[in-house]
Amino acid sequence: MSTQIIMPAGAFGANKHDSILDTFLRAFAEKHKEDEGEWADKYGTDFENEMFMMHQFCWCEKDNCPWCGGEIIPELMKSCGFEKEHETAPNFWYKPLDLKVWWYKYIGRGVEVNKQLTESEFKQMIVDSGL
Repeated sequence: MSTQIIMPAGAFGANKHDSILDTFLRAFAEKHKEDEGEWADKYGTDFENEMFMMHQFCWCEKDNCPWCGGEIIPELMKSCGFEKEHETAPNFWYKPLDLKVWWYKYIGRGVEVNKQLTESEFKQMIVDSGL
């Protein structure tokens, strides 16, 4: 008798079956991670500038945390990219094209996006990211 263990996408980090978006998100997180001990290529990292925002999946459960689905202060809604269609703020936001990505715990798991970029838009995002 054999046992088969099935793990969710992203549970072990990068993988040959990752989508191009997953691969980009992992590389972006690695580039902007705060310290070497951080598993940024698995979970993402917390980073923001004028073009990009990335936030790890959050478990803080504070009442006003936009990433935990609590009651969000209206002033935070716009600044964190919150959309009414989602319970939480996005984990990644490319502000110039308003691309927003949500994932569950790990990059690649339960990924949702608010729009599809064209090939040229995706290439521009890569250029803007400096990757």
